[in-house]
Amino acid sequence: MCKMEVIQPEKNVEALLRTYIQPLKNIHFIFCGSNKSMMTEMFTHAKRPFFASTRLLYLDKINQFEYEEFIRNHFAESKKHIEDEALAMDGILKENESFFFQYRQLLTPAQWNYLIAIAKEDEVPQITAQKFIAKYNIGTPANSKRIIKSLIEKELILENVSKEHSTYQVYDLFLSRWLQVRY
Repeated sequence: MCKMEVIQPEKNVEALLRTYIQPLKNIHFIFCGSNKSMMTEMFTHAKRPFFASTRLLYLDKINQFEYEEFIRNHFAESKKHIEDEALAMDGILKENESFFFQYRQLLTPAQWNYLIAIAKEDEVPQITAQKFIAKYNIGTPANSKRIIKSLIEKELILENVSKEHSTYQVYDLFLSRWLQVRY
């Protein structure tokens, strides 16, 4: 009997990419992505093709007002005008509302309430703090650890780790803003 192996095209993309990049000595590459854990694994795990081949640089979130000004300036340089309403999120939130409601169906009520609580805080430094848990009536510190682990694995919560401490926020900024407005 013949055993057939299904080859996934994405399986060796990193190795293939490294093969093409390696001989290019005078060219620098920037790898970026919104999935922080995937990007970190790509360069820090010994069994991956790009292991220890680059300098890691984490870019923090962009200040909303600075970003709006950046957009306005680029429009002005092109002699175009952009209305303030075009920079607002209301349209994007309404467009994605049915998608956001699907999360509610995929999560337990406890996970959903936890997601709302983190969104309302924008950023939470102590996820198991009694003050935070009591404010939103979301369980116990032990329960919080289990829920947060699950939400991080589902890539709904982002854990920002620094030397001083960790903070937690909703991974998708639009989902976070929608939860803040809706709940």
